[in-house]
Amino acid sequence: MPHRRTITVDDTVHLLVNRVRARFLDANIELDYTRAINLLLALGLKTYNTNPTEEGNQELIRAFAFNEHLKTNALLDELQDALIKELPAALKQQQA
Repeated sequence: MPHRRTITVDDTVHLLVNRVRARFLDANIELDYTRAINLLLALGLKTYNTNPTEEGNQELIRAFAFNEHLKTNALLDELQDALIKELPAALKQQQA
């Protein structure tokens, strides 16, 4: 069963994901954003697992693992998820 997640996507990644989607569309295959992200992630993991110490892989790790802007957005996403989870119970309690 798929897991529903909210993610913040870097501007460059967003652009590249949409370029991939456009290429699929050129082949008359409509690829939604979620499937495109999952496809690219699976391909990236396959490539990474082939040679994790390759310099290109290391550059990507540095670019994303230490990106404070994405970290801040991740914390906001987690807060939003927690609020959404607790909201129904809080509303029910307030109405009682």
